[in-house]
Amino acid sequence: MIRGFKNISRVLIVGVSLLALASCSRTFDSKTPTDPIPASPPVPTSVRLSLIDNGIIVTWTVSDTSVVSGYRLYLSDSGPTGDFVLTGFSPDRLDTLTGLINGRAYSVQVASVSLAGFEGEKSASSTAVVGLFSMSIRNGAEFTNSPSVSVTFFTPAGATAVRLSEDSTFANASWEGFSGLKNFTLSSGDGTKFVYAQFQLADGSSLERILQDSIILDTRAAISSLSHTPAGLTFTSGDTVTFVLDGGETGGTASVSFGAQTLTLFDDGLSSDTLADDGVYTRQFLLQGTVEVNNQQILGNFADAAGNNALSVVDPDLISIANPPSPVTVSALTLSQSEIRVEWTRSSIADFSSYRLFRSTSSSVSENDELVTTVTSVNTTVFTDDNLSDNQTYYYRLFVYDVTNLSAPSNTVSAKTLVNVAPSAVSLSGTNDTTGVMLSWTVSGESDFDSYQVYSGASASFNFSSRISVLNSQNVTNYQAPAITSTRYYWVVVFDKQGLSAKSDSVQISP
Repeated sequence: MIRGFKNISRVLIVGVSLLALASCSRTFDSKTPTDPIPASPPVPTSVRLSLIDNGIIVTWTVSDTSVVSGYRLYLSDSGPTGDFVLTGFSPDRLDTLTGLINGRAYSVQVASVSLAGFEGEKSASSTAVVGLFSMSIRNGAEFTNSPSVSVTFFTPAGATAVRLSEDSTFANASWEGFSGLKNFTLSSGDGTKFVYAQFQLADGSSLERILQDSIILDTRAAISSLSHTPAGLTFTSGDTVTFVLDGGETGGTASVSFGAQTLTLFDDGLSSDTLADDGVYTRQFLLQGTVEVNNQQILGNFADAAGNNALSVVDPDLISIANPPSPVTVSALTLSQSEIRVEWTRSSIADFSSYRLFRSTSSSVSENDELVTTVTSVNTTVFTDDNLSDNQTYYYRLFVYDVTNLSAPSNTVSAKTLVNVAPSAVSLSGTNDTTGVMLSWTVSGESDFDSYQVYSGASASFNFSSRISVLNSQNVTNYQAPAITSTRYYWVVVFDKQGLSAKSDSVQISP
Protein backbone atom coordinates (compact mmCIF):
# COMPACT_ATOMS: atom_id res chain seq x y z
CA MET A 1 0.00 0.00 0.00
CA ILE A 2 1.55 3.28 -1.06
CA ARG A 3 1.23 6.01 1.62
CA GLY A 4 2.05 9.69 1.60
CA PHE A 5 1.52 10.34 -2.09
CA LYS A 6 0.17 13.69 -3.19
CA ASN A 7 -3.43 14.05 -4.32
CA ILE A 8 -3.79 12.56 -7.75
CA SER A 9 -7.33 13.87 -8.36
CA ARG A 10 -5.82 16.59 -10.55
CA VAL A 11 -5.18 13.99 -13.21
CA LEU A 12 -8.06 13.23 -15.52
CA ILE A 13 -7.45 9.86 -17.14
CA VAL A 14 -9.36 9.34 -20.33
CA GLY A 15 -11.21 6.02 -20.22
CA VAL A 16 -9.82 4.53 -23.34
CA SER A 17 -8.65 0.95 -23.90
CA LEU A 18 -5.04 1.39 -24.91
CA LEU A 19 -3.44 -0.89 -27.42
CA ALA A 20 0.19 -1.67 -26.84
CA LEU A 21 1.79 -1.27 -30.22
CA ALA A 22 4.51 -3.85 -30.49
CA SER A 23 5.68 -2.69 -33.96
CA CYS A 24 4.72 -0.56 -36.93
CA SER A 25 3.00 -3.58 -38.55
CA ARG A 26 0.35 -3.89 -35.85
CA THR A 27 -3.31 -3.34 -36.88
CA PHE A 28 -6.69 -3.20 -35.13
CA ASP A 29 -10.29 -3.64 -36.21
CA SER A 30 -12.04 -0.54 -37.39
CA LYS A 31 -15.20 0.30 -39.23
CA THR A 32 -13.06 2.74 -41.16
CA PRO A 33 -10.20 0.67 -42.59
CA THR A 34 -8.56 3.73 -44.12
CA ASP A 35 -7.75 5.35 -40.60
CA PRO A 36 -4.00 5.23 -39.70
CA ILE A 37 -2.73 3.33 -36.65
CA PRO A 38 -2.06 5.80 -33.74
CA ALA A 39 1.63 6.55 -33.27
CA SER A 40 3.11 5.72 -29.83
CA PRO A 41 4.61 8.78 -28.09
CA PRO A 42 8.36 8.66 -27.33
CA VAL A 43 9.52 6.85 -24.20
CA PRO A 44 11.01 9.21 -21.55
CA THR A 45 14.68 8.68 -20.86
CA SER A 46 17.29 9.99 -18.42
CA VAL A 47 14.86 9.98 -15.52
CA ARG A 48 16.71 11.71 -12.66
CA LEU A 49 15.61 11.92 -9.04
CA SER A 50 16.70 14.82 -6.82
CA LEU A 51 15.99 14.52 -3.12
CA ILE A 52 14.16 17.07 -1.03
CA ASP A 53 12.84 16.69 2.50
CA ASN A 54 9.84 14.33 2.36
CA GLY A 55 9.85 14.37 -1.43
CA ILE A 56 11.49 13.85 -4.79
CA ILE A 57 12.02 16.20 -7.74
CA VAL A 58 11.72 14.14 -10.94
CA THR A 59 13.14 15.31 -14.30
CA TRP A 60 13.39 13.47 -17.65
CA THR A 61 13.93 13.93 -21.36
CA VAL A 62 12.04 12.84 -24.51
CA SER A 63 13.20 12.71 -28.10
CA ASP A 64 10.32 14.81 -29.48
CA THR A 65 8.22 17.08 -27.24
CA SER A 66 6.05 18.28 -30.14
CA VAL A 67 4.02 15.06 -30.19
CA VAL A 68 3.49 14.89 -26.41
CA SER A 69 0.65 16.54 -24.47
CA GLY A 70 2.03 15.63 -21.02
CA TYR A 71 3.44 12.92 -18.83
CA ARG A 72 2.11 10.45 -16.29
CA LEU A 73 4.20 9.51 -13.26
CA TYR A 74 4.03 6.16 -11.53
CA LEU A 75 5.43 5.55 -8.06
CA SER A 76 6.34 2.47 -6.04
CA ASP A 77 7.11 2.63 -2.31
CA SER A 78 8.57 -0.91 -2.40
CA GLY A 79 11.46 -0.35 -4.77
CA PRO A 80 11.67 -1.20 -8.49
CA THR A 81 10.00 -4.60 -8.01
CA GLY A 82 6.97 -3.22 -6.21
CA ASP A 83 3.61 -2.15 -7.56
CA PHE A 84 3.68 1.16 -9.43
CA VAL A 85 0.67 3.41 -8.91
CA LEU A 86 -0.28 6.44 -10.99
CA THR A 87 0.57 9.43 -8.81
CA GLY A 88 0.43 12.46 -11.04
CA PHE A 89 0.32 14.18 -14.41
CA SER A 90 2.70 16.89 -15.54
CA PRO A 91 2.57 19.01 -18.70
CA ASP A 92 6.31 19.60 -18.39
CA ARG A 93 9.35 17.41 -18.05
CA LEU A 94 9.52 18.01 -14.31
CA ASP A 95 7.35 17.15 -11.35
CA THR A 96 7.69 17.19 -7.59
CA LEU A 97 6.33 14.37 -5.47
CA THR A 98 5.77 15.41 -1.85
CA GLY A 99 4.38 13.86 1.31
CA LEU A 100 6.83 10.96 1.13
CA ILE A 101 8.52 9.37 4.11
CA ASN A 102 12.15 10.23 4.73
CA GLY A 103 14.40 7.21 4.84
CA ARG A 104 12.22 5.08 2.55
CA ALA A 105 13.25 3.92 -0.97
CA TYR A 106 10.90 5.00 -3.77
CA SER A 107 10.99 4.05 -7.46
CA VAL A 108 9.59 6.25 -10.24
CA GLN A 109 8.55 5.55 -13.86
CA VAL A 110 7.39 8.15 -16.41
CA ALA A 111 5.16 7.62 -19.46
CA SER A 112 4.47 10.12 -22.26
CA VAL A 113 0.90 10.93 -23.34
CA SER A 114 0.34 11.72 -27.02
CA LEU A 115 -1.65 14.65 -28.35
CA ALA A 116 -4.48 12.20 -28.99
CA GLY A 117 -4.45 11.06 -25.36
CA PHE A 118 -2.67 7.73 -25.84
CA GLU A 119 -0.13 6.70 -23.16
CA GLY A 120 3.14 5.30 -24.37
CA GLU A 121 5.59 2.85 -22.89
CA LYS A 122 6.87 3.61 -19.37
CA SER A 123 10.46 4.57 -18.81
CA ALA A 124 12.92 2.46 -16.95
CA SER A 125 12.49 2.90 -13.19
CA SER A 126 14.76 5.15 -11.14
CA THR A 127 15.11 4.60 -7.39
CA ALA A 128 16.20 6.84 -4.51
CA VAL A 129 15.99 6.89 -0.74
CA VAL A 130 13.97 9.97 0.18
CA GLY A 131 15.55 12.45 2.57
CA LEU A 132 18.13 15.20 2.73
CA PHE A 133 21.68 14.95 3.84
CA SER A 134 21.91 17.82 6.32
CA MET A 135 24.08 19.05 9.18
CA SER A 136 23.55 21.46 12.07
CA ILE A 137 26.00 23.08 14.49
CA ARG A 138 24.60 23.32 18.03
CA ASN A 139 21.13 22.57 16.71
CA GLY A 140 21.14 25.63 14.48
CA ALA A 141 22.27 28.15 17.12
CA GLU A 142 23.55 31.47 15.81
CA PHE A 143 26.24 31.86 18.49
CA THR A 144 28.53 29.81 20.68
CA ASN A 145 30.79 31.06 23.45
CA SER A 146 32.80 27.85 23.46
CA PRO A 147 34.97 26.55 20.60
CA SER A 148 33.82 23.01 21.43
CA VAL A 149 30.56 22.42 19.57
CA SER A 150 28.30 19.53 18.69
CA VAL A 151 27.46 18.77 15.06
CA THR A 152 24.38 16.71 14.21
CA PHE A 153 23.59 15.04 10.90
CA PHE A 154 20.58 13.71 9.04
CA THR A 155 21.14 11.19 6.31
CA PRO A 156 18.47 9.12 4.51
CA ALA A 157 20.50 5.91 4.63
CA GLY A 158 23.80 4.39 3.71
CA ALA A 159 26.37 6.78 5.26
CA THR A 160 29.27 4.88 6.80
CA ALA A 161 31.91 7.59 7.37
CA VAL A 162 32.16 11.37 7.70
CA ARG A 163 34.90 13.95 7.86
CA LEU A 164 34.66 17.51 9.16
CA SER A 165 36.80 20.54 8.50
CA GLU A 166 36.76 24.33 8.37
CA ASP A 167 38.56 23.87 5.03
CA SER A 168 36.24 23.00 2.15
CA THR A 169 39.08 21.01 0.54
CA PHE A 170 39.29 18.84 3.69
CA ALA A 171 43.05 19.16 3.79
CA ASN A 172 44.38 17.15 6.74
CA ALA A 173 40.83 16.04 7.67
CA SER A 174 40.45 12.39 8.57
CA TRP A 175 37.52 10.07 7.93
CA GLU A 176 35.68 8.90 11.02
CA GLY A 177 33.02 6.31 11.52
CA PHE A 178 29.63 7.89 10.92
CA SER A 179 27.25 8.72 13.77
CA GLY A 180 24.44 11.23 13.97
CA LEU A 181 26.33 13.39 16.50
CA LYS A 182 29.94 14.50 16.38
CA ASN A 183 32.00 16.87 18.55
CA PHE A 184 34.12 19.44 16.74
CA THR A 185 36.57 22.07 17.98
CA LEU A 186 36.45 25.40 16.16
CA SER A 187 39.59 27.33 15.35
CA SER A 188 40.62 30.07 17.80
CA GLY A 189 39.54 33.68 17.41
CA ASP A 190 36.06 35.17 17.60
CA GLY A 191 34.08 35.44 14.38
CA THR A 192 31.96 33.42 11.96
CA LYS A 193 33.12 29.84 11.58
CA PHE A 194 32.16 27.64 8.59
CA VAL A 195 32.25 23.87 9.05
CA TYR A 196 32.11 21.49 6.07
CA ALA A 197 31.10 17.80 6.05
CA GLN A 198 31.61 15.04 3.52
CA PHE A 199 30.16 11.52 3.63
CA GLN A 200 31.12 8.09 2.40
CA LEU A 201 28.23 5.84 1.43
CA ALA A 202 27.84 2.14 1.91
CA ASP A 203 29.14 1.34 -1.60
CA GLY A 204 32.40 3.17 -0.85
CA SER A 205 31.66 6.20 -2.99
CA SER A 206 31.61 9.78 -1.67
CA LEU A 207 28.58 12.00 -1.80
CA GLU A 208 29.34 14.67 -4.37
CA ARG A 209 27.53 17.42 -2.48
CA ILE A 210 29.52 18.87 0.44
CA LEU A 211 27.39 20.04 3.37
CA GLN A 212 28.16 23.14 5.36
CA ASP A 213 26.84 25.15 8.31
CA SER A 214 28.13 28.21 10.14
CA ILE A 215 28.14 29.60 13.66
CA ILE A 216 29.53 32.73 15.27
CA LEU A 217 32.18 32.07 17.91
CA ASP A 218 31.90 34.80 20.54
CA THR A 219 33.89 34.30 23.73
CA ARG A 220 33.73 37.73 25.37
CA ALA A 221 31.43 40.68 26.03
CA ALA A 222 32.37 44.19 27.13
CA ILE A 223 30.59 47.46 27.90
CA SER A 224 32.12 50.43 26.10
CA SER A 225 30.25 53.16 27.99
CA LEU A 226 27.38 53.89 30.37
CA SER A 227 25.71 57.25 30.93
CA HIS A 228 22.45 58.96 31.86
CA THR A 229 20.98 62.28 30.78
CA PRO A 230 20.46 64.87 31.97
CA ALA A 231 23.34 64.44 34.40
CA GLY A 232 24.17 66.49 37.48
CA LEU A 233 20.54 67.13 38.45
CA THR A 234 18.36 66.03 41.35
CA PHE A 235 15.34 64.41 39.77
CA THR A 236 11.83 64.48 41.20
CA SER A 237 8.61 62.65 40.45
CA GLY A 238 7.45 63.35 36.89
CA ASP A 239 10.96 63.82 35.49
CA THR A 240 12.31 61.56 32.72
CA VAL A 241 15.85 60.23 32.76
CA THR A 242 17.48 58.43 29.80
CA PHE A 243 20.03 55.65 30.32
CA VAL A 244 22.43 54.61 27.52
CA LEU A 245 24.70 51.53 27.53
CA ASP A 246 27.01 50.70 24.62
CA GLY A 247 27.49 46.93 24.53
CA GLY A 248 29.03 46.85 21.07
CA GLU A 249 26.95 43.80 20.08
CA THR A 250 23.39 43.27 18.93
CA GLY A 251 20.97 40.72 20.31
CA GLY A 252 22.17 40.96 23.90
CA THR A 253 20.45 41.97 27.12
CA ALA A 254 21.38 45.14 28.99
CA SER A 255 20.24 46.67 32.26
CA VAL A 256 21.06 49.38 34.78
CA SER A 257 20.47 49.33 38.52
CA PHE A 258 20.57 51.93 41.28
CA GLY A 259 19.24 51.63 44.79
CA ALA A 260 16.56 48.94 44.67
CA GLN A 261 15.67 49.74 41.05
CA THR A 262 16.67 47.58 38.04
CA LEU A 263 15.73 48.67 34.51
CA THR A 264 16.04 46.71 31.23
CA LEU A 265 17.47 48.66 28.29
CA PHE A 266 16.53 48.12 24.63
CA ASP A 267 18.12 48.16 21.19
CA ASP A 268 14.90 48.11 19.16
CA GLY A 269 14.83 51.54 17.52
CA LEU A 270 11.72 52.50 19.48
CA SER A 271 11.10 55.36 21.90
CA SER A 272 14.47 56.71 23.04
CA ASP A 273 16.53 54.16 21.05
CA THR A 274 17.35 56.02 17.86
CA LEU A 275 18.70 53.08 15.83
CA ALA A 276 17.72 49.44 16.11
CA ASP A 277 20.35 46.70 16.29
CA ASP A 278 23.38 48.99 16.61
CA GLY A 279 24.60 47.53 19.90
CA VAL A 280 23.59 50.64 21.86
CA TYR A 281 20.88 49.94 24.44
CA THR A 282 18.72 52.74 25.87
CA ARG A 283 15.76 53.34 28.18
CA GLN A 284 13.69 56.41 29.02
CA PHE A 285 12.38 56.13 32.57
CA LEU A 286 9.55 58.26 33.94
CA LEU A 287 9.98 58.81 37.68
CA GLN A 288 6.68 58.23 39.46
CA GLY A 289 7.40 58.95 43.10
CA THR A 290 8.26 55.40 44.15
CA VAL A 291 12.03 55.70 43.61
CA GLU A 292 14.19 57.81 45.87
CA VAL A 293 17.99 57.77 46.02
CA ASN A 294 20.64 60.22 47.08
CA ASN A 295 23.95 60.33 45.18
CA GLN A 296 23.72 56.69 44.16
CA GLN A 297 25.97 54.85 41.71
CA ILE A 298 24.39 53.53 38.51
CA LEU A 299 25.61 50.01 37.68
CA GLY A 300 25.45 48.75 34.08
CA ASN A 301 25.25 45.05 33.14
CA PHE A 302 25.37 43.36 29.73
CA ALA A 303 25.19 39.80 28.42
CA ASP A 304 25.66 39.17 24.70
CA ALA A 305 23.68 36.80 22.51
CA ALA A 306 26.33 34.11 22.94
CA GLY A 307 25.79 34.09 26.71
CA ASN A 308 28.94 35.98 27.71
CA ASN A 309 28.57 38.33 30.69
CA ALA A 310 30.50 41.58 30.51
CA LEU A 311 32.14 43.05 33.57
CA SER A 312 29.77 45.53 35.20
CA VAL A 313 30.58 49.20 34.77
CA VAL A 314 29.69 52.26 36.85
CA ASP A 315 28.25 55.45 35.41
CA PRO A 316 30.76 58.24 36.15
CA ASP A 317 27.84 60.49 37.21
CA LEU A 318 25.90 59.74 40.39
CA ILE A 319 22.13 59.96 40.41
CA SER A 320 19.82 61.62 42.96
CA ILE A 321 16.06 61.22 42.90
CA ALA A 322 14.17 63.23 45.52
CA ASN A 323 10.47 62.73 46.06
CA PRO A 324 9.10 65.13 48.69
CA PRO A 325 6.20 63.86 50.78
CA SER A 326 2.64 64.71 49.88
CA PRO A 327 1.29 67.63 51.94
CA VAL A 328 -1.42 67.25 54.57
CA THR A 329 -4.43 69.50 55.18
CA VAL A 330 -4.55 71.59 58.37
CA SER A 331 -7.40 73.26 60.30
CA ALA A 332 -7.41 75.45 63.45
CA LEU A 333 -10.03 76.05 66.17
CA THR A 334 -10.05 78.68 68.94
CA LEU A 335 -10.54 77.16 72.38
CA SER A 336 -10.09 80.09 74.71
CA GLN A 337 -8.29 83.36 75.35
CA SER A 338 -4.98 81.47 75.28
CA GLU A 339 -5.52 78.19 73.37
CA ILE A 340 -5.90 77.19 69.74
CA ARG A 341 -6.39 73.58 68.65
CA VAL A 342 -4.61 72.58 65.40
CA GLU A 343 -5.60 69.38 63.54
CA TRP A 344 -4.36 67.80 60.29
CA THR A 345 -4.90 64.82 58.02
CA ARG A 346 -2.67 61.78 58.45
CA SER A 347 0.38 61.47 56.16
CA SER A 348 0.42 58.41 53.91
CA ILE A 349 4.12 58.35 52.97
CA ALA A 350 6.06 55.18 53.69
CA ASP A 351 9.25 56.96 54.79
CA PHE A 352 7.58 59.33 57.27
CA SER A 353 9.86 61.05 59.76
CA SER A 354 7.93 63.83 61.53
CA TYR A 355 5.33 66.58 61.51
CA ARG A 356 6.65 70.06 62.33
CA LEU A 357 4.18 72.83 63.21
CA PHE A 358 5.25 76.43 62.64
CA ARG A 359 3.45 79.55 63.90
CA SER A 360 3.51 83.21 63.00
CA THR A 361 1.50 86.35 63.65
CA SER A 362 1.74 87.15 59.92
CA SER A 363 0.01 85.26 57.14
CA SER A 364 3.21 84.02 55.47
CA VAL A 365 4.38 81.06 57.54
CA SER A 366 7.64 79.32 56.70
CA GLU A 367 10.19 77.06 58.35
CA ASN A 368 11.99 80.22 59.48
CA ASP A 369 9.13 81.05 61.86
CA GLU A 370 8.61 79.74 65.37
CA LEU A 371 8.59 75.95 65.65
CA VAL A 372 5.67 75.16 67.94
CA THR A 373 6.07 71.38 68.15
CA THR A 374 7.63 68.33 66.45
CA VAL A 375 5.51 65.16 66.30
CA THR A 376 7.25 61.90 65.40
CA SER A 377 4.20 59.62 65.41
CA VAL A 378 2.46 59.51 62.04
CA ASN A 379 -0.85 58.74 63.77
CA THR A 380 -0.81 61.85 66.00
CA THR A 381 -2.78 64.48 64.11
CA VAL A 382 -3.76 67.07 66.75
CA PHE A 383 -1.97 69.63 68.93
CA THR A 384 -3.26 72.27 71.35
CA ASP A 385 -1.21 75.44 71.32
CA ASP A 386 -1.55 77.21 74.68
CA ASN A 387 0.02 80.12 76.54
CA LEU A 388 -1.09 82.41 73.74
CA SER A 389 -1.99 86.07 74.02
CA ASP A 390 -5.65 86.94 74.06
CA ASN A 391 -7.38 88.68 71.18
CA GLN A 392 -4.52 87.74 68.83
CA THR A 393 -4.65 86.11 65.38
CA TYR A 394 -2.14 83.30 64.87
CA TYR A 395 -1.20 81.61 61.58
CA TYR A 396 -0.12 77.97 61.36
CA ARG A 397 1.51 75.74 58.73
CA LEU A 398 2.46 72.07 59.12
CA PHE A 399 5.44 70.55 57.29
CA VAL A 400 5.68 66.76 56.69
CA TYR A 401 9.27 65.46 56.68
CA ASP A 402 10.54 62.15 55.28
CA VAL A 403 13.63 60.23 56.32
CA THR A 404 15.78 62.07 53.75
CA ASN A 405 14.72 65.40 55.35
CA LEU A 406 12.59 66.42 52.39
CA SER A 407 9.43 68.26 53.39
CA ALA A 408 6.05 69.32 52.06
CA PRO A 409 4.13 72.33 53.49
CA SER A 410 0.43 72.23 54.26
CA ASN A 411 -2.09 74.95 53.66
CA THR A 412 -1.89 78.00 55.96
CA VAL A 413 -4.67 78.38 58.55
CA SER A 414 -5.41 81.00 61.20
CA ALA A 415 -7.41 81.39 64.39
CA LYS A 416 -7.89 84.26 66.84
CA THR A 417 -7.83 83.83 70.59
CA LEU A 418 -10.75 85.18 72.60
CA VAL A 419 -10.67 88.56 74.36
CA ASN A 420 -9.50 87.92 77.89
CA VAL A 421 -11.36 89.11 81.03
CA ALA A 422 -10.24 88.77 84.60
CA PRO A 423 -11.28 85.54 86.29
CA SER A 424 -13.96 85.42 88.93
CA ALA A 425 -12.82 85.36 92.56
CA VAL A 426 -13.27 82.24 94.64
CA SER A 427 -14.81 82.10 98.12
CA LEU A 428 -12.29 81.34 100.89
CA SER A 429 -12.77 79.88 104.35
CA GLY A 430 -10.38 78.66 107.03
CA THR A 431 -10.01 76.95 110.38
CA ASN A 432 -7.22 76.62 112.90
CA ASP A 433 -6.09 73.70 115.03
CA THR A 434 -2.93 72.50 116.64
CA THR A 435 -1.56 71.16 113.34
CA GLY A 436 -1.94 74.36 111.35
CA VAL A 437 -4.34 76.53 109.43
CA MET A 438 -6.65 74.68 107.02
CA LEU A 439 -7.78 76.82 104.08
CA SER A 440 -10.39 75.80 101.49
CA TRP A 441 -12.11 77.58 98.61
CA THR A 442 -14.55 77.13 95.78
CA VAL A 443 -13.44 75.79 92.35
CA SER A 444 -12.55 78.34 89.68
CA GLY A 445 -14.56 77.92 86.48
CA GLU A 446 -12.13 79.78 84.22
CA SER A 447 -11.37 78.07 80.88
CA ASP A 448 -7.90 79.62 80.82
CA PHE A 449 -7.12 78.87 84.45
CA ASP A 450 -3.47 79.01 85.32
CA SER A 451 -3.07 78.79 89.12
CA TYR A 452 -4.26 79.41 92.64
CA GLN A 453 -1.83 81.51 94.66
CA VAL A 454 -2.14 81.63 98.47
CA TYR A 455 -1.10 84.79 100.33
CA SER A 456 -0.74 85.53 104.08
CA GLY A 457 -0.14 88.69 106.13
CA ALA A 458 -0.11 90.05 109.69
CA SER A 459 -2.61 92.82 108.87
CA ALA A 460 -5.84 93.07 106.91
CA SER A 461 -4.05 94.94 104.13
CA PHE A 462 -3.23 92.70 101.13
CA ASN A 463 -0.42 95.07 100.22
CA PHE A 464 1.61 93.80 103.17
CA SER A 465 0.97 90.13 102.50
CA SER A 466 3.33 87.58 100.96
CA ARG A 467 2.75 84.53 98.77
CA ILE A 468 3.11 81.27 100.62
CA SER A 469 2.01 78.74 97.94
CA VAL A 470 1.16 78.25 94.23
CA LEU A 471 -1.20 75.47 93.16
CA ASN A 472 -1.52 74.79 89.41
CA SER A 473 -4.28 72.20 89.54
CA GLN A 474 -7.70 73.73 89.05
CA ASN A 475 -9.34 70.98 91.12
CA VAL A 476 -7.11 71.31 94.19
CA THR A 477 -9.09 73.71 96.43
CA ASN A 478 -7.46 73.39 99.84
CA TYR A 479 -4.17 74.17 101.51
CA GLN A 480 -2.74 73.66 105.01
CA ALA A 481 -0.70 76.61 106.21
CA PRO A 482 1.76 76.34 109.10
CA ALA A 483 0.53 76.68 112.70
CA ILE A 484 0.34 80.28 113.99
CA THR A 485 1.01 82.00 117.36
CA SER A 486 -0.67 85.28 116.45
CA THR A 487 -3.53 86.46 114.30
CA ARG A 488 -2.97 86.06 110.54
CA TYR A 489 -4.91 87.04 107.41
CA TYR A 490 -5.17 84.83 104.28
CA TRP A 491 -6.19 85.35 100.63
CA VAL A 492 -6.46 83.06 97.51
CA VAL A 493 -5.81 84.74 94.16
CA VAL A 494 -6.96 83.07 90.89
CA PHE A 495 -4.68 83.70 87.87
CA ASP A 496 -5.48 82.98 84.18
CA LYS A 497 -3.00 82.26 81.45
CA GLN A 498 -2.98 85.90 80.37
CA GLY A 499 -1.84 86.99 83.81
CA LEU A 500 -5.14 88.48 84.90
CA SER A 501 -6.21 87.66 88.47
CA ALA A 502 -9.00 87.90 91.00
CA LYS A 503 -8.45 88.06 94.79
CA SER A 504 -10.77 86.43 97.28
CA ASP A 505 -11.94 88.12 100.45
CA SER A 506 -9.54 87.81 103.34
CA VAL A 507 -9.97 85.26 106.08
CA GLN A 508 -8.78 86.11 109.62
CA ILE A 509 -7.42 83.23 111.64
CA SER A 510 -6.43 83.58 115.32
CA PRO A 511 -4.53 81.10 117.52
